[in-house]
Amino acid sequence: MRPSSLALVLLSLPATAGTAVFEVVGTVASASVNNGPFVGTTVGMPARLTYHVTTPGTDVNPGHVTTFSIVASSVVLTIGPNSTGSTAATPTVTMRNQDFTVDGVFQSGLALTGTSPVGFSFSDCNGASFTSTDPLANVGTYSSANWCVYDWVIQGPGIFLEMLPATFTISELPPGAPFCFGDGLDTTHTTPCPCANTGSAGHGCANSVNAAGALLTASGELATDTVVLEGSGMPATVACIYLQGDALADTTFGDGVRCAGGTLLRLRTKVNSGGASAFPDSTDTVTLSQRGGVVVGSGVTRQYQTYYRNSAGLFCPPETFNVTNGYAIVW
Repeated sequence: MRPSSLALVLLSLPATAGTAVFEVVGTVASASVNNGPFVGTTVGMPARLTYHVTTPGTDVNPGHVTTFSIVASSVVLTIGPNSTGSTAATPTVTMRNQDFTVDGVFQSGLALTGTSPVGFSFSDCNGASFTSTDPLANVGTYSSANWCVYDWVIQGPGIFLEMLPATFTISELPPGAPFCFGDGLDTTHTTPCPCANTGSAGHGCANSVNAAGALLTASGELATDTVVLEGSGMPATVACIYLQGDALADTTFGDGVRCAGGTLLRLRTKVNSGGASAFPDSTDTVTLSQRGGVVVGSGVTRQYQTYYRNSAGLFCPPETFNVTNGYAIVW
């Protein structure tokens, strides 16, 4: 729930240009499937529908009802072990904010590959969930416990699947994708953590203060050149270096594994606070693309990692540094 004092202010702001990710997760409540990709579905299986939404949308009632285009190629519906995409040409989804007393999301008849269309909708019936109809102004997770009306169903010849939603999430589309995990599960590279210091899923190799390993993520928009690299899970106040490569590698690097290769560029040295830092931050006067010498929209790929001091003498000797997972961005 958002403070009502913000609602009037945000209603007056223009919609944000960019891409949002819509995701609903839940479980199968009723299943009768005789054909298509979801044959074998049973009650209780996990279900997940996700797709990308481009903003701004088309106002039906400005500030209250807006329709947005869905990127058809991004649609993924997963039920149990099976998944399918969309065959729709121009799918849309509608957001409502204080439309009378309703906030909600309404998606009907989204065509799917190999089966009947899926519909999803929810309403909180009190206008307390959203601050506007701009998805990027409403990033967060919304629990079905606050919905008074909801629906998530596939119904057609030979199929009736009803899902019970648990949460609906709006998030910003990440500007790239993580890779090179030191979790022992990642099959995209072969070098193991050097002293069996395996980290948690999606992280780098474990370090002396964090058994999960350090994490590198990114936020911001490529189109507006506002991408920020964000490192966390490192020792509290040590120095770290944000690194860019223009090719792939796969090699032991201190107490971790480096997959950023080719021509390496040290973007910036930062001192962590609470084990975390970012580049660029408020002290920087250049963007990530400027410092890295890449052009937004060029289509080139760059790989990023952050390596950091980890000088505990008894942890994975003899090296005294470690590295996060990798993060790749197609500029």
